[in-house]
Amino acid sequence: AHSGALRAVARECIRRCKEKESERSLSPSAIESILDAFARARFYDTEALEALLVRAVGLFDADPCWKTTDREICAPTVTAVGTEVPVSPFRFSGLNKMCKSLLALRLVDAEFFNDVADYALC
Repeated sequence: AHSGALRAVARECIRRCKEKESERSLSPSAIESILDAFARARFYDTEALEALLVRAVGLFDADPCWKTTDREICAPTVTAVGTEVPVSPFRFSGLNKMCKSLLALRLVDAEFFNDVADYALC
């Protein structure tokens, strides 16, 4: 039952990662949550995971010391009443959560882990 819902999430991730930057783009917290859900369910979709990792690396352009991410890197989300909510860059706890999720899925992507380390050390 869950795999059907997760397949739909995977397809939506792929679609959103291919779009231009907008309020519908995946934020750092969304990527963390999706990877965590995939890991907990042991759901492995190669194309979706690749899209999520590419999106995450693109978000590493944000300055981790700032409270919010530049809108060119990640557009703010917009509430149902039209209020913009700025997006926070990845924090160490989020990086840790993503890496643990990937390890739980037995996805050891050395290039991604090196990118995470570079981002964490900047």
